[in-house]
Amino acid sequence: MKWWIAGGGWIVAVLTVWIGYQERTKAREQERLQQTLQYFTGGTQKRSVGIALIEGVWRHKPQYLDILLPVIANQFVYLLVTTDSEDEAHEERNLVRLYNLLAEMPGRTVQQRHYFCDVLDAIEKKVDGEERGLKMTPQTLTIWRKTLDDA
Repeated sequence: MKWWIAGGGWIVAVLTVWIGYQERTKAREQERLQQTLQYFTGGTQKRSVGIALIEGVWRHKPQYLDILLPVIANQFVYLLVTTDSEDEAHEERNLVRLYNLLAEMPGRTVQQRHYFCDVLDAIEKKVDGEERGLKMTPQTLTIWRKTLDDA
C-alpha cells in the first residue's frame, strides 16, 4: 500500500512539473511573438529583422498565422503603395520577402481571405499607376497578382 501511495505522489509531482513546463514554454512563445511584432514599428532594418523572425515562425507554428497574416498583409500594402522610403533597395527586398510569405502560406481559410483581398487591391492600384510606394515592374506585379489570386 505504501508503494501505491508513493507511486501516486510521484505521478502527481511529474504531472505538476510537466504542466509548469508547458505553461512556461507557451508564455515564452507568446513573449517572442510580441517582440517580433514590435519590429514592425520602426524603419527598414527593424522591418527586415521582423520579417526574418516571421520567416522562422511561419511554417513551424501555424497557430500564429491568424496573428501574423494581418501584419504581413499590412506591411506589404504599406511598402507597395504608401512608403516614401529612402532605403528603396532594402525595402524592395523586404517587399519580395513579404510576398514570398504570402505566396507560401499554407491552407488559407475563408476568414483570412480579406487580408489577401487587401494585398490584391494594393497590387491593382500599383498596376493602375499609383505613384507612391516602391517601384515594381508591371510584369512582377502581374505574376504576384495571379499567384496570390489563384492560391
